Amino acid sequence: SAAQAACSDVLVAPYLRDLWDSSPTWSGLGWAAAGGAGTKLVGVVSHCASSSRLPPSPLPPANRSGAVLFGAVVGDVYPLRRRWLQLIRAGRLPGGSIYEHPGWSTTGAGVAAASGLDFEGSDSSVVLGRYAQYAMYLGRMASARLCLMDSSYRGLWFRKFSEAMLAGCVVVSDTPLDFGASGRGRYFIPVDGPIGRVRGLPALIAYWYQNLEALQRLQRRARRFALRHLTCEAKVARFLDLAARFRAGDRGIAETPAM
Repeated sequence: SAAQAACSDVLVAPYLRDLWDSSPTWSGLGWAAAGGAGTKLVGVVSHCASSSRLPPSPLPPANRSGAVLFGAVVGDVYPLRRRWLQLIRAGRLPGGSIYEHPGWSTTGAGVAAASGLDFEGSDSSVVLGRYAQYAMYLGRMASARLCLMDSSYRGLWFRKFSEAMLAGCVVVSDTPLDFGASGRGRYFIPVDGPIGRVRGLPALIAYWYQNLEALQRLQRRARRFALRHLTCEAKVARFLDLAARFRAGDRGIAETPAM
């Protein structure tokens, strides 16, 4: 929040826009007015995940089941996810299913409480409820063969990508703009065509169901990449390393992970 930023030595956001006054976080305040003038270090650390919450040795695809849709499907924000949802409901996607967070509706209007569980607030019961909810979510990723996602209409990387890769669930999605085109097909299964109007998705899923050895190679490659580049520990360490290099006088272009 702006109040926290005012007394922070380091200010980090997952998206560059969050550091500008056009962001809801800083709306009407401006970054400097929110405390940026006294902040010693400002940067962007994109969404990450912790490997400590996941099994050290993921199950191979042959021992997993389902092409599972993860995440909310709201309005026009997630066009490809809405297409996944349509195919699953029509019974046209092999092994397709929708992961419903216990306590939340992911396919209704907005993120509404669905089962009467209360996840709002900060008392101990709510915190435990959220912890259990997240554990169940990661547990399904750790048992699903394919994780169906998209990068939203913004075309950006989400935490779900990192979580799925670390869990050993092969991601099927369009290519996020901030991931890099050179990673297409190496760390996830790319979906081509206009998002939301993509054809051939059932055939794409069926192909990977029939080629489990190739899917396992992709799973291993994606997890190695995630462990090296996408954990919160790795991203924070790299951010601090770049900051130290900048302070030492290095003004070159920051290196990006090899895709």
